[in-house]
Amino acid sequence: EMGDMAAQLSRGGSGSDGIRPKVARHIKAINSRFSPGRQEDAHEFVIFFLEAAIKACLGKPPSTKSDLKAEMATPVHGIFGGKLKSCVSCRSCGHDSVTVDPALGLSLELHSGTDSVEDALDEFTALEQLDAQNQYKCEKCKRPVRATKQFSLAAAPPALVIHLKRFDFGGGGGGGMMGGRGGRKISRHIKFRPQLNLGTYLRKASAGTTANR
Repeated sequence: EMGDMAAQLSRGGSGSDGIRPKVARHIKAINSRFSPGRQEDAHEFVIFFLEAAIKACLGKPPSTKSDLKAEMATPVHGIFGGKLKSCVSCRSCGHDSVTVDPALGLSLELHSGTDSVEDALDEFTALEQLDAQNQYKCEKCKRPVRATKQFSLAAAPPALVIHLKRFDFGGGGGGGMMGGRGGRKISRHIKFRPQLNLGTYLRKASAGTTANR
């Protein structure tokens, strides 16, 4: 019940004692690197937890194409599995290279002007220009060309896992997951609403990038 959970969180945050979920008793079954009382990355925990759940559904880690197909049919992907679309459009010949891959969540960078989850999603799905030193080798032109690239959501899961990259290793507001290795933690508050409308990002997947060259 949400009321019971809120009460537990309130009690847990009122002193030095935290909340110890039952899964903590079996933490090493999720990943051997985890141990009780040791501080770890929350996003890594989620990924390892979902991978362990998939392994439990299949009885083994997926390794072959048939295993991967079976993985897509597990309850884990039924709940958390979406599809991420990448479209690269050649500005010389107009050829589009489109890939759609399964995803168990999104990792979003936090730039200097990013103040909300919607801002981060807008930046993640924004049209990117590939030119200068970052040219794209077109499959049709057979040479490096200027192009545009865009990510979008081809399918949204019932429960979307969003990871905010709060460590900046390059000074631009993005960066990796782990701190303490020369990275700067982005500690400002990132706003999010009780409900997140993903319609805009799904429409981008339907429209593609051809019209935005």
